[in-house]
Amino acid sequence: MNEALVIGAGIVGVSTTLALQERGWTVTVIDRKEPGCETSFGNAGILQREAVAPYAMPLGPGFLLGVLLGRRNDVRARWRELAWQAGALVRYGFHSTPARHALLSAAYESLIRTSLAAHRDFIDASGAGSLVRRTGYREYFRNPRVFEAAARRSKEMAARHGLNLAVMDAAALQAAEPAITEPGAGAIHWLDPWSVSNPGRLTTAYAAALVARGGHIVGAEVTAIRATATGWTAKTAGRDWSAPHLVLAAGPWTPRLLAGLGIRVPMVYKRGYHRHYTAPVPLNVPMLDTDHGYVATPVEQGLRITTGAHLARLHLPPDYAQLASAEAAARGILDIGRADEIQPWTGTRPCLPDMIPLIGESTRLPRLWVNFGHGHQGLTLGPASGRHLAALMSSEPPATAPEPFLPARYGF
Repeated sequence: MNEALVIGAGIVGVSTTLALQERGWTVTVIDRKEPGCETSFGNAGILQREAVAPYAMPLGPGFLLGVLLGRRNDVRARWRELAWQAGALVRYGFHSTPARHALLSAAYESLIRTSLAAHRDFIDASGAGSLVRRTGYREYFRNPRVFEAAARRSKEMAARHGLNLAVMDAAALQAAEPAITEPGAGAIHWLDPWSVSNPGRLTTAYAAALVARGGHIVGAEVTAIRATATGWTAKTAGRDWSAPHLVLAAGPWTPRLLAGLGIRVPMVYKRGYHRHYTAPVPLNVPMLDTDHGYVATPVEQGLRITTGAHLARLHLPPDYAQLASAEAAARGILDIGRADEIQPWTGTRPCLPDMIPLIGESTRLPRLWVNFGHGHQGLTLGPASGRHLAALMSSEPPATAPEPFLPARYGF
């Protein structure tokens, strides 16, 4: 019987476990927190089928200056934070050049294409259908010329990738979303994505399904991993856990575990923030404010405002300036009501410099498998990448060509 340890109980680790169980594996999941408590909890809650290209770094001359002067709210950083991850950011810039980004996008889209089907199966298996809305999401524009250009590009992209959208003028947007007090120039409504009313609860529902199938979830912090004669051992404060195969799916904490094996993986750490508001008139569909880089999403807790990226060290104290700016921008177009929490949520998205996740077996260390680096699309890609890895671990061909995602591209 095939056995594995999976480190990480976020959407990626839990989905990987479900996919392995589909193939008859026995799996133990280890995480210091309950399932879905980190980045899987704090996100915009959109399963972005339309996201056929990863988020590239803007390469215009004014981008860096705008970030450092605080003139952009989609991306925030300070000099010292940029210096700390300068090497990874330089590589991120290289991979954002048009030719390189197009190549990476082809691989990325091949995984995105399978995302909703994988979620559908796990939603059915976990009984989580009530958490999911299949109503798409909108991109909101204030400037008519920017809106017109974006609509043209979006139509071209939709035709190229078989996606569905509706371009809404101000009157159509106002009619569809009574919550909006300032309809601006209009919106692009992407029709294929799904949204989740509670992303954390979706992950816990998937986790409950894996336990019902005989899996185990251990609440402990893994302090070290090591190869043994029979496979791998994960060390925790209480005991050591061993299995023939080990999967690292711990998001932004994965590079630290790999470093203990002498493997260095550069990462761009993109912190995000969210807060909930009472919103007397709720939004019907999640909405991205393209001018200010935040997403407003109707969730069980009210209206969630989720920020763009704060390029910050993993353990620095939170800086809520980005969230405050997003809140001010949202109040200009919505009645968001009052804040429902004293303390906003903060967490970190694990973004690799080449923007696509690492999925596969180490070439240096047999039976060490990784599944991390999903950037902004961990919630979307968790089940798809979990099934991709489970196929590889079971010596089956995955639905997507494996080569672009393998750890060999980072030398391990």
